[in-house]
Amino acid sequence: LAEENHQDVAEASPVLPLPASVHSLIQYRIERLSAPAHSYIQAAAILGNPFNARPAQVMQGLNDEEAAALLAELQNYQVIEPLPDLANIQSYQFFHDKLAESILAAMPASLHSLLHKKAAQALESTRSIDPERQAAVLAEHWQSGGEIVKAFEYWLRAAENARHLFSLEQAEQAFQQAERLYQTSA
Repeated sequence: LAEENHQDVAEASPVLPLPASVHSLIQYRIERLSAPAHSYIQAAAILGNPFNARPAQVMQGLNDEEAAALLAELQNYQVIEPLPDLANIQSYQFFHDKLAESILAAMPASLHSLLHKKAAQALESTRSIDPERQAAVLAEHWQSGGEIVKAFEYWLRAAENARHLFSLEQAEQAFQQAERLYQTSA
């Protein structure tokens, strides 16, 4: 019961903005990175926490050696850390969620949108996620990337997938997202 109450409080608690002093400290840490590592970590932040290294590599147009060097730099600066290698998937997480938050907050809106579009393309091309089971993830990236038609299609797929799994609340949310897109584009 105590665990349930803790979860209820955590879900009801608003996410507070990052204090300016913490944001400045994080930005100082990020500014010490090389330009390619900075670009890579922006792509990783768009993908979410944790993230798969392959789509971030594809988003940045890097070969394997370049990506490995950037991942090593980011680990040396304690920005990211590797997760246990499951099924040969190179996954990493930010040392702290606030790092990803700060990177996203400092990103210009135009870059944010472009990287979401690149994330959707990379996730599709690398088959890093199952497009049927993870349709909502792709829908969010396409929508944030300004690709309304693709987002609409993926929201419908997400709704159908959730309905087939008898997750009616998730199905309804996905259908509502698709409906909102339809209404705003009409």
